[in-house]
Amino acid sequence: MRVVAKGGAVQITGQLMQGGLSFVFVAIAVRILGTADYGLFRQAVQALAIAGHLGLAGFNYSAMRFIARSRATGNPGGVRGAAWVALISVSILSGISCLALLIGADALASQFADDATRSQELASLLRIGALFVPLFALTQVLRYCTQAYKTMVPSVIVGNIVQPAARFVLGVGFLLMGLGVAGVVAAHVAAAGVAAAAGAWFFRRVLTRSNGQPYKGEHALATAAHGSYRHPHHACSVRPPLPRD
Repeated sequence: MRVVAKGGAVQITGQLMQGGLSFVFVAIAVRILGTADYGLFRQAVQALAIAGHLGLAGFNYSAMRFIARSRATGNPGGVRGAAWVALISVSILSGISCLALLIGADALASQFADDATRSQELASLLRIGALFVPLFALTQVLRYCTQAYKTMVPSVIVGNIVQPAARFVLGVGFLLMGLGVAGVVAAHVAAAGVAAAAGAWFFRRVLTRSNGQPYKGEHALATAAHGSYRHPHHACSVRPPLPRD
């Protein structure tokens, strides 16, 4: 119950901070950029988010599942193996998505822009933000890897506090420097890089602390489920002690 309450409190805090920073950032960005340029920024960010989820390909959920399973069965090698497979896979897939975005930026922008000038601007923003795709995918995998250790704290800190705070600080800073929409997109990418670095640090920290150990009390359950505890008359069975009078 304490773990659930702590996780809920951390999530609420993270959501409030993320929502508050996003609200203030939108107010500042619209004030400085104007509605037209801010709309262009939103178009670019949405396209980058879709490409990021395509590159992620669900490996964040796979990593969380197989890391939790490996820990439950007392398999430290499986923990690292699941993490590496997920990280390498999303690096390849998101890299392909990033490359496709760089090559097809003009064709994609022409489908959403109102005129040729806006199309060129949107294509330029997509190329500036293309690196967001692999950084986003890596961040998500690392966040879900930490969730396999029965804690929401690192994931919430990375996704709801560190990344929004970095995006706010860098975005407002670039706007005040006069970098315009390109600066805001660059801040979006840089914030994803900060989040990826924080996610890697947190995952390494929980991995070092746990040292690949199984959940308390779950190794025996997993062992029993895999057949160590068999029928009482089986030759290799683990028989419970007989009650004494």
